[in-house]
Amino acid sequence: MTEKITQLKDISSMILWQIAAEIKVMKQDTPAKKYKIWFQKDCKVFHEVDSDKSKQVAKRNHAKLKQCYYNSFRGFCEPGMKYYEGYVWSASCPIPLEHSWLVKDGKVIDPTLILDTEYSKDRLGDEYVGIEIPRDFLLSRCAKTMKSGPHLFDYFAFNHLKKLWNELK
Repeated sequence: MTEKITQLKDISSMILWQIAAEIKVMKQDTPAKKYKIWFQKDCKVFHEVDSDKSKQVAKRNHAKLKQCYYNSFRGFCEPGMKYYEGYVWSASCPIPLEHSWLVKDGKVIDPTLILDTEYSKDRLGDEYVGIEIPRDFLLSRCAKTMKSGPHLFDYFAFNHLKKLWNELK
C-alpha cells in the first residue's frame, strides 16, 4: 500500500476496509488516527500460509496457545524469518484480531494459529495484514521491556519521532 485509501468500495482487504472506515469516522487529528493512517500506508497484506513450516516452527519452539508474540519472537531467530505484527482475519472468525506472525519467502509462518484446540482444528487466518518490525528494533524493545510483544505501537512512535526529528534538522 503506497497511497492512503479513501474509497471504501475499492478495498479488497477486509482488514484494510475496517481500518479505512475507522479513519473516516475519526474527526480529530489524534495519535490514534495518525497510527491508523501510518499502518494503512505501510502495511503488507498476505493470503498465503505455509502450514507445514508453521507446524515445524511451532513444534521446534514449543509454541503455546494465545501466545502469538512469544511464539513469533522465538521463531524469528531462525534464518530468513521476518517478524510481523498487525491483524489476522478469517472467515470462521470475521473480526480482525491483533496478532503476530513470521514471514519467509513471502509466505506467512504462523506458529500460534496452526495449533489445534479441542474446539477447532483449522484456525489459520485467511488474511494477515501487518508491518514488519526490524530485528534490531525488536531485540532492543524486548530487552528493554522484558516482553515479547506487542511492539507495533512503539515502532510507530519511533518512526513518527524519527520523522519529526529529521524535519527539524
